[in-house]
Amino acid sequence: MEEEKIMKKLEEIQRAIVSSKEEVLSELTGKISLLEEKLENEVESLRTENVYLRTRIDELEQYGMKNDVIICGVKDEKDETCEALIEKTKEIAKKLRVNLESNEIIEIHRLQSRKTTDSHPYIIRFNTHRKKEEMKRKSKENQIEGIYVNDHLSKNSWQLLDKARELRNLGYCKYAWFNNGHVMIRKEENTRAILIEEWKDLQDFKNQRDVEENTQVREYGNGARQDQPSGTEFGEKAAKAAAKSNHQSRKPMKNPSKSSQQTLDHFRSNINTRSSKHIQNAI
Repeated sequence: MEEEKIMKKLEEIQRAIVSSKEEVLSELTGKISLLEEKLENEVESLRTENVYLRTRIDELEQYGMKNDVIICGVKDEKDETCEALIEKTKEIAKKLRVNLESNEIIEIHRLQSRKTTDSHPYIIRFNTHRKKEEMKRKSKENQIEGIYVNDHLSKNSWQLLDKARELRNLGYCKYAWFNNGHVMIRKEENTRAILIEEWKDLQDFKNQRDVEENTQVREYGNGARQDQPSGTEFGEKAAKAAAKSNHQSRKPMKNPSKSSQQTLDHFRSNINTRSSKHIQNAI
Protein backbone atom coordinates (compact mmCIF):
# COMPACT_ATOMS: atom_id res chain seq x y z
CA MET A 1 0.00 0.00 0.00
CA GLU A 2 2.78 2.37 0.91
CA GLU A 3 4.51 1.70 -2.39
CA GLU A 4 1.30 2.41 -4.32
CA LYS A 5 0.85 5.71 -2.50
CA ILE A 6 4.44 6.66 -3.25
CA MET A 7 4.04 5.74 -6.92
CA LYS A 8 0.81 7.75 -7.19
CA LYS A 9 2.50 10.68 -5.50
CA LEU A 10 5.42 10.47 -7.90
CA GLU A 11 3.06 10.30 -10.87
CA GLU A 12 1.24 13.39 -9.60
CA ILE A 13 4.56 15.21 -9.20
CA GLN A 14 5.63 14.15 -12.70
CA ARG A 15 2.35 15.36 -14.23
CA ALA A 16 2.68 18.64 -12.36
CA ILE A 17 6.24 19.08 -13.65
CA VAL A 18 5.21 18.28 -17.22
CA SER A 19 2.28 20.68 -16.96
CA SER A 20 4.54 23.33 -15.47
CA LYS A 21 7.06 22.79 -18.27
CA GLU A 22 4.37 23.23 -20.92
CA GLU A 23 3.07 26.38 -19.24
CA VAL A 24 6.58 27.85 -19.02
CA LEU A 25 7.34 27.00 -22.65
CA SER A 26 4.00 28.45 -23.76
CA GLU A 27 4.62 31.61 -21.76
CA LEU A 28 8.16 31.97 -23.13
CA THR A 29 6.97 31.34 -26.70
CA GLY A 30 4.32 34.03 -26.32
CA LYS A 31 6.83 36.51 -24.92
CA ILE A 32 9.32 35.72 -27.69
CA SER A 33 6.64 36.22 -30.35
CA LEU A 34 5.70 39.58 -28.86
CA LEU A 35 9.36 40.59 -28.65
CA GLU A 36 9.95 39.44 -32.22
CA GLU A 37 6.99 41.45 -33.50
CA LYS A 38 8.10 44.51 -31.53
CA LEU A 39 11.67 44.31 -32.85
CA GLU A 40 10.48 43.84 -36.43
CA ASN A 41 8.23 46.89 -36.12
CA GLU A 42 11.06 48.94 -34.62
CA VAL A 43 13.49 47.87 -37.36
CA GLU A 44 10.98 48.71 -40.08
CA SER A 45 10.20 52.05 -38.44
CA LEU A 46 13.91 52.92 -38.22
CA ARG A 47 14.47 51.86 -41.82
CA THR A 48 11.59 54.06 -43.01
CA GLU A 49 12.82 56.97 -40.93
CA ASN A 50 16.36 56.52 -42.26
CA VAL A 51 15.18 56.58 -45.88
CA TYR A 52 13.09 59.68 -45.19
CA LEU A 53 15.96 61.52 -43.48
CA ARG A 54 18.44 60.64 -46.22
CA THR A 55 15.97 61.80 -48.87
CA ARG A 56 15.23 64.98 -46.97
CA ILE A 57 18.95 65.78 -46.49
CA ASP A 58 19.60 65.27 -50.19
CA GLU A 59 16.63 67.47 -51.10
CA LEU A 60 17.98 70.26 -48.90
CA GLU A 61 21.47 69.84 -50.34
CA GLN A 62 20.14 69.86 -53.89
CA TYR A 63 17.93 72.85 -53.13
CA GLY A 64 21.03 74.78 -52.06
CA MET A 65 22.43 74.14 -55.57
CA LYS A 66 19.31 75.20 -57.47
CA ASN A 67 20.95 78.35 -58.86
CA ASP A 68 24.24 76.62 -59.75
CA VAL A 69 25.67 75.38 -63.03
CA ILE A 70 28.93 73.61 -63.79
CA ILE A 71 30.73 74.70 -66.93
CA CYS A 72 33.21 72.30 -68.52
CA GLY A 73 35.71 72.84 -71.32
CA VAL A 74 37.11 76.27 -70.40
CA LYS A 75 40.91 76.22 -70.15
CA ASP A 76 42.68 77.18 -66.95
CA GLU A 77 45.05 80.10 -66.73
CA LYS A 78 48.02 80.54 -64.44
CA ASP A 79 47.13 82.64 -61.37
CA GLU A 80 43.56 82.86 -62.61
CA THR A 81 41.35 85.18 -60.56
CA CYS A 82 37.59 85.09 -60.00
CA GLU A 83 37.28 88.32 -62.00
CA ALA A 84 39.03 86.70 -64.96
CA LEU A 85 36.77 83.66 -64.72
CA ILE A 86 33.71 85.91 -64.62
CA GLU A 87 34.87 87.65 -67.80
CA LYS A 88 35.32 84.27 -69.52
CA THR A 89 31.81 83.31 -68.45
CA LYS A 90 30.39 86.57 -69.84
CA GLU A 91 32.06 85.81 -73.17
CA ILE A 92 30.48 82.35 -73.19
CA ALA A 93 27.11 83.86 -72.29
CA LYS A 94 27.43 86.32 -75.18
CA LYS A 95 28.03 83.45 -77.62
CA LEU A 96 24.97 81.71 -76.15
CA ARG A 97 22.96 84.93 -76.64
CA VAL A 98 22.48 85.42 -72.93
CA ASN A 99 22.72 88.91 -71.43
CA LEU A 100 24.86 88.32 -68.32
CA GLU A 101 26.10 91.00 -65.94
CA SER A 102 28.86 90.55 -63.36
CA ASN A 103 26.51 91.34 -60.47
CA GLU A 104 24.31 88.36 -61.47
CA ILE A 105 27.10 86.00 -60.41
CA ILE A 106 27.40 85.71 -56.65
CA GLU A 107 29.99 82.90 -56.51
CA ILE A 108 32.43 81.29 -58.94
CA HIS A 109 35.35 78.90 -58.51
CA ARG A 110 37.19 76.04 -60.18
CA LEU A 111 36.76 72.44 -59.09
CA GLN A 112 39.90 70.51 -58.29
CA SER A 113 40.32 67.10 -59.86
CA ARG A 114 42.65 64.14 -59.40
CA LYS A 115 42.93 63.88 -63.16
CA THR A 116 45.63 65.87 -64.91
CA THR A 117 43.85 68.43 -67.07
CA ASP A 118 44.22 72.02 -68.22
CA SER A 119 40.46 72.58 -68.24
CA HIS A 120 39.07 72.09 -64.74
CA PRO A 121 35.28 72.49 -64.54
CA TYR A 122 34.01 75.44 -62.53
CA ILE A 123 30.87 76.25 -60.59
CA ILE A 124 28.81 79.40 -61.02
CA ARG A 125 26.09 80.45 -58.59
CA PHE A 126 23.67 82.96 -60.06
CA ASN A 127 21.57 85.34 -58.04
CA THR A 128 18.35 84.00 -59.61
CA HIS A 129 17.07 80.61 -60.68
CA ARG A 130 15.74 82.18 -63.87
CA LYS A 131 19.23 83.16 -65.02
CA LYS A 132 20.55 79.68 -64.29
CA GLU A 133 17.76 78.09 -66.36
CA GLU A 134 18.34 80.58 -69.18
CA MET A 135 22.03 79.61 -69.35
CA LYS A 136 21.13 75.92 -69.48
CA ARG A 137 18.45 76.39 -72.12
CA LYS A 138 20.58 78.59 -74.37
CA SER A 139 23.52 76.20 -74.11
CA LYS A 140 21.33 73.57 -75.79
CA GLU A 141 19.90 75.94 -78.39
CA ASN A 142 23.25 77.53 -79.30
CA GLN A 143 25.84 74.87 -78.63
CA ILE A 144 29.49 75.84 -78.40
CA GLU A 145 31.90 73.09 -79.39
CA GLY A 146 33.72 71.71 -76.35
CA ILE A 147 31.76 73.83 -73.84
CA TYR A 148 29.12 72.19 -71.65
CA VAL A 149 26.71 73.78 -69.15
CA ASN A 150 25.20 71.31 -66.66
CA ASP A 151 23.31 71.24 -63.38
CA HIS A 152 25.31 71.13 -60.16
CA LEU A 153 24.21 67.83 -58.58
CA SER A 154 24.54 66.47 -55.08
CA LYS A 155 26.32 63.13 -54.69
CA ASN A 156 23.07 61.20 -54.30
CA SER A 157 21.41 62.94 -57.26
CA TRP A 158 24.43 62.23 -59.43
CA GLN A 159 24.41 58.53 -58.49
CA LEU A 160 20.68 58.25 -59.21
CA LEU A 161 21.09 59.99 -62.57
CA ASP A 162 24.03 57.75 -63.43
CA LYS A 163 22.00 54.62 -62.66
CA ALA A 164 19.02 55.97 -64.60
CA ARG A 165 21.27 56.51 -67.62
CA GLU A 166 22.53 52.94 -67.29
CA LEU A 167 18.93 51.70 -67.54
CA ARG A 168 18.43 53.96 -70.56
CA ASN A 169 21.51 52.56 -72.26
CA LEU A 170 20.25 49.02 -71.58
CA GLY A 171 16.93 49.82 -73.25
CA TYR A 172 14.74 49.89 -70.15
CA CYS A 173 13.69 53.47 -70.83
CA LYS A 174 14.12 55.95 -73.65
CA TYR A 175 14.96 59.09 -71.65
CA ALA A 176 16.76 59.86 -68.38
CA TRP A 177 17.44 63.41 -67.30
CA PHE A 178 17.67 65.86 -64.40
CA ASN A 179 15.15 68.67 -64.07
CA ASN A 180 14.37 71.18 -61.35
CA GLY A 181 16.17 69.23 -58.61
CA HIS A 182 14.86 65.77 -59.55
CA VAL A 183 15.91 62.75 -61.61
CA MET A 184 13.31 61.80 -64.22
CA ILE A 185 12.90 58.93 -66.67
CA ARG A 186 10.45 58.30 -69.50
CA LYS A 187 9.68 54.80 -70.74
CA GLU A 188 8.67 55.75 -74.28
CA GLU A 189 8.24 58.85 -76.43
CA ASN A 190 4.68 59.71 -75.44
CA THR A 191 4.50 58.19 -71.96
CA ARG A 192 4.43 60.19 -68.74
CA ALA A 193 7.63 61.18 -66.96
CA ILE A 194 8.47 59.15 -63.85
CA LEU A 195 9.99 60.82 -60.79
CA ILE A 196 12.98 58.97 -59.28
CA GLU A 197 13.58 59.84 -55.62
CA GLU A 198 15.62 56.86 -54.44
CA TRP A 199 17.35 53.70 -55.67
CA LYS A 200 14.25 51.61 -54.90
CA ASP A 201 12.27 53.58 -57.50
CA LEU A 202 14.78 52.57 -60.19
CA GLN A 203 14.85 48.96 -59.02
CA ASP A 204 11.04 48.75 -59.01
CA PHE A 205 10.93 50.22 -62.52
CA LYS A 206 13.57 47.76 -63.75
CA ASN A 207 11.72 44.81 -62.20
CA GLN A 208 8.47 45.91 -63.83
CA ARG A 209 10.16 46.16 -67.23
CA ASP A 210 11.71 42.72 -66.72
CA VAL A 211 8.25 41.28 -66.11
CA GLU A 212 6.95 42.99 -69.28
CA GLU A 213 9.92 41.69 -71.26
CA ASN A 214 9.50 38.12 -70.01
CA THR A 215 5.81 38.28 -70.94
CA GLN A 216 6.68 39.44 -74.45
CA VAL A 217 9.36 36.76 -74.75
CA ARG A 218 6.84 34.04 -73.88
CA GLU A 219 4.33 35.47 -76.35
CA TYR A 220 6.92 35.61 -79.12
CA GLY A 221 8.09 32.12 -78.24
CA ASN A 222 4.52 30.82 -78.53
CA GLY A 223 4.04 32.57 -81.87
CA ALA A 224 1.18 34.65 -80.50
CA ARG A 225 2.59 37.99 -81.64
CA GLN A 226 4.95 37.16 -84.49
CA ASP A 227 2.80 39.16 -86.89
CA GLN A 228 2.95 42.27 -84.71
CA PRO A 229 5.94 44.65 -84.99
CA SER A 230 7.61 45.67 -81.74
CA GLY A 231 7.54 49.38 -82.49
CA THR A 232 10.10 50.18 -79.77
CA GLU A 233 13.65 49.37 -78.83
CA PHE A 234 12.33 47.54 -75.83
CA GLY A 235 10.09 45.39 -78.01
CA GLU A 236 13.01 44.56 -80.28
CA LYS A 237 15.03 43.67 -77.20
CA ALA A 238 12.25 41.30 -76.15
CA ALA A 239 12.10 39.70 -79.58
CA LYS A 240 15.83 39.00 -79.55
CA ALA A 241 15.62 37.66 -76.05
CA ALA A 242 13.10 35.04 -77.22
CA ALA A 243 15.97 32.99 -78.60
CA LYS A 244 17.61 32.84 -75.20
CA SER A 245 16.80 30.53 -72.35
CA ASN A 246 13.91 31.57 -70.14
CA HIS A 247 15.67 30.04 -67.18
CA GLN A 248 18.53 32.51 -66.89
CA SER A 249 19.29 33.15 -63.26
CA ARG A 250 18.98 36.69 -61.93
CA LYS A 251 20.78 37.78 -58.80
CA PRO A 252 18.09 38.44 -56.19
CA MET A 253 18.04 41.73 -54.35
CA LYS A 254 19.51 41.60 -50.89
CA ASN A 255 16.77 41.64 -48.31
CA PRO A 256 17.73 44.32 -45.79
CA SER A 257 15.60 42.70 -43.09
CA LYS A 258 17.22 39.25 -43.49
CA SER A 259 19.97 39.85 -40.94
CA SER A 260 17.40 41.14 -38.43
CA GLN A 261 15.26 38.02 -38.93
CA GLN A 262 18.28 35.74 -38.45
CA THR A 263 19.14 37.55 -35.22
CA LEU A 264 15.60 37.05 -33.90
CA ASP A 265 15.59 33.37 -34.85
CA HIS A 266 18.94 32.85 -33.13
CA PHE A 267 17.70 34.67 -30.04
CA ARG A 268 14.53 32.60 -29.96
CA SER A 269 16.43 29.31 -30.39
CA ASN A 270 18.80 30.14 -27.54
CA ILE A 271 15.94 30.94 -25.16
CA ASN A 272 14.11 27.71 -25.99
CA THR A 273 17.30 25.67 -25.52
CA ARG A 274 18.12 27.26 -22.16
CA SER A 275 14.51 26.89 -20.97
CA SER A 276 14.39 23.18 -21.90
CA LYS A 277 17.66 22.47 -20.14
CA HIS A 278 16.50 24.33 -17.03
CA ILE A 279 13.24 22.35 -16.84
CA GLN A 280 14.98 19.03 -17.50
CA ASN A 281 17.38 19.74 -14.65
CA ALA A 282 14.46 20.55 -12.39
CA ILE A 283 12.85 17.19 -13.23
